[in-house]
Amino acid sequence: GRMRKMGINLIRFHHIDNPWSKGSLFEGVTGTRTFNSTMLDRLDYLIFQLKENGIYVNMNLNVSRTFEKTDGVYAADSLQDYGKGITLFNRYVIELEKEYARDLLAHTNPYTGIPLAEDPVLAMVEVVNENTLYRRWYGDKLKPLSEGGSLPTLYSLELDSLWHDFLGEKYKTTENLREVWNSSKKSGDIIYQDNFENGLNKNNWQLEEHQDAQASFELHNDPVSGNNSVLVKAIKHGTASWHITFKNVGQSAQKDSIYEMHFKAKANARLKMSAGFQRNNSPYTGYMSANFTVDTMYQSYQVTFKAPENNTNNLRIWFRFDNNVGDFYIDDLVYKKASTDGLLEHETLEARNIKRLDLHELNGFAEQRTMDLTDFYAEVQIDFLKEMQEFLKDSLGVKAPLAGTNWYVGPEDVYVQNTLDYLDNHAYWDHPHFPNQPWSGTDWTINNEPMMLSSTTTIERLFNGLNVKNKPYTISEYNHGYPNQFQAEMLPMITSYLAFNGADGIMFFTYSGSWDWSADKLDGYFDLHRNHAVMAGFPVFSYAYRNDLISEAENSFTVNFKKEDVLKMPLEAENGWSTHSPFPKELSYNNKVEITFNEDEPSDLGNIPAVTSSPFSLNNGEITWDKNGIFKINTAKFSCISGQLNNNSGTETDQMKLESGSDFGTVAWLSLVDSSLNESSKSLLFLGSKQINTNMIWDGTTTVHNNWGRNPTLIAPQSISIKLKNKAAGLKVTPLDTKGNRIESKAKYFVSDDSGFSNVKLNSGVDKTLWYAVEMVKDWSITFSRFLQDENHIICYPNPSANNVTIKLVSSGKSFDITVHDSTGKQVKSEQGSNEYIYKKGELGSGVFFYRAILDNKVYTGNFILQP
Repeated sequence: GRMRKMGINLIRFHHIDNPWSKGSLFEGVTGTRTFNSTMLDRLDYLIFQLKENGIYVNMNLNVSRTFEKTDGVYAADSLQDYGKGITLFNRYVIELEKEYARDLLAHTNPYTGIPLAEDPVLAMVEVVNENTLYRRWYGDKLKPLSEGGSLPTLYSLELDSLWHDFLGEKYKTTENLREVWNSSKKSGDIIYQDNFENGLNKNNWQLEEHQDAQASFELHNDPVSGNNSVLVKAIKHGTASWHITFKNVGQSAQKDSIYEMHFKAKANARLKMSAGFQRNNSPYTGYMSANFTVDTMYQSYQVTFKAPENNTNNLRIWFRFDNNVGDFYIDDLVYKKASTDGLLEHETLEARNIKRLDLHELNGFAEQRTMDLTDFYAEVQIDFLKEMQEFLKDSLGVKAPLAGTNWYVGPEDVYVQNTLDYLDNHAYWDHPHFPNQPWSGTDWTINNEPMMLSSTTTIERLFNGLNVKNKPYTISEYNHGYPNQFQAEMLPMITSYLAFNGADGIMFFTYSGSWDWSADKLDGYFDLHRNHAVMAGFPVFSYAYRNDLISEAENSFTVNFKKEDVLKMPLEAENGWSTHSPFPKELSYNNKVEITFNEDEPSDLGNIPAVTSSPFSLNNGEITWDKNGIFKINTAKFSCISGQLNNNSGTETDQMKLESGSDFGTVAWLSLVDSSLNESSKSLLFLGSKQINTNMIWDGTTTVHNNWGRNPTLIAPQSISIKLKNKAAGLKVTPLDTKGNRIESKAKYFVSDDSGFSNVKLNSGVDKTLWYAVEMVKDWSITFSRFLQDENHIICYPNPSANNVTIKLVSSGKSFDITVHDSTGKQVKSEQGSNEYIYKKGELGSGVFFYRAILDNKVYTGNFILQP
């Protein structure tokens, strides 16, 4: 019921197959092929209650299921990341996924009387979560564990076998394959090399140590071979892998040219290290990197990159040691224009030994080899999705639309996922960073910065050419991670861009991951049910979004990709974490960017409109984003200003003007009837702010470790002055309690000036609320008989006033005494024996005045303003 009242109409069931929770379907059972009957019953009942409250279900199938040996899964105890990747191609595991789907969706819910598969409450189904072969490939995961990947050897060999079957079917013979792949081989010139035999040039070679990290480097002469190398001693690591960086500086690169680095390395033990390229000055743009496992004997390694920009004498070639302590030896470095290989001499179809390349190797090989590998991974995934679609729809009778997975690396993932009914994606702003141990409860940081000020945002990761024209599109995970103190920007920004791009829904991660529903405290990064600074905005922004108060894009364009374009996209990818797009990121800030995949149409990026700069305007000013720190929504029925309110006095929309504010926050004004705000008989005002727990202890500004504090949550008060446009004598503004009921004793009245605006002054700290009911006052003479029933109520109106203020008793049968003081405390009036007093600006002057009324030995106090 609370969810419904807060504006939620869809719940995503996520991680119900997890291995850690007492609420998991697998809690207390052996293996993962049978459900805990109590947990299943609780799930059925919850779904029944959601249905009763008009809340739909998004059911996830494979999320965090952790296969066990008793399931019959090979090397179950060695699977990483819940078997991601393997779940897309291993025949036995796919059959287990079907079995799970049947048990979950096809059993009859005793409370609804029908299976979930056939129930209209089921709005959508996600087949697998954040699980694409492209992301696994880009992250160096699709190779054996022994080589730094995530696949036990048998699964890596299985994927190799499928790869060779694909090549065999396409090329038939090794000769055909060699002819195609070798047709574009080339050899690149050496630009720089150093075998350290002439010493160690410390102008070229430098060491960075950050925070508490400690390291050193020196020339090392091998006593056996007599050869020189450089020895880097990593003595103490920092909190991030880059805190020790050994680098070569001063080389150059040309935009869109391909380069490679070869080197030899070893260590005093089996350790991990990484190597890569980037700009050596701000903004330190990363070009490419790769991870390696080095041993006690020298081995050869290679990293290849395509330069994203011109870089003259300012290229950084770097080595990092992945938070390992030890001795690392580096020798025989060569930096050169890339050579490209096709089919290597020893590789043949008959021997089935043709390597699946790692991402960092792609630019060192013929383009067609990359395209074939991309095509192979696409076919494996598409085959899986089609098989699951047929099973769910035809065998289980699922009527709801299906999505394959989410969190796309780029349009190549969209190409695969376009197979099913709708597309779904994920993004986070200020997701916590764990420098040493994933999901550590103490060792984590956030940036604690607002997205609206950043050069890189979630907007381009979600909307910059990642949705297909005429294809439904949702976002099933989104959040600005707590305790980020700028969360008040989240709802205005994301719902605006959802509406602008015509997206069909959003699911915030997460409502709650806690069992303690009553504790008014947040001790995690994503829970929202007690994040009042965000949750209090749900009724406002869900209403505005679902009622189309923010329009879909007027400016939109579509770019078509042929399959050939898609198959080349890994050559533009950077790593397994980021999302790449062929469009400038700023394009998505004021354009709707859609894509199609049509072989009969040309691929033309030449029709892309020119990128503009901040402030960005959407739909002719309906949305405005000034990256100096203000985001505005300006529509007839909905008006919002978000950002650093205390630094942006004078910011205005057509219906609302910001006079002053006290901090970073959001003020939103929503009409609840079919009228524009200035004519609305019923509207809602929302003040978004910051939130922390009581006694939360910050370590600087980026972490609280595990010092989350205690109950209750605390919301930073907003003292705000805004002008609200209205076609009336003024406005009555009434604070609402936590259930949305009016607190009449705190109602305030604001007169309209000659320009049709009421100057509304509110303090959420005094009123103890983030919600205010706003109603028009047509006639001051009848206002209070209409709104107030307490005959002993003393009222002051209009307040503020440009002329006269009346202080009176609602009933006329009694009299009261009154004294009035100016802002210095000086008494300016003292009167007795009446039930109504009128104070004129002509007599008192302008300013703030305080009154003290005595009625039946009870004291009533208040203040009024006579405007200049």
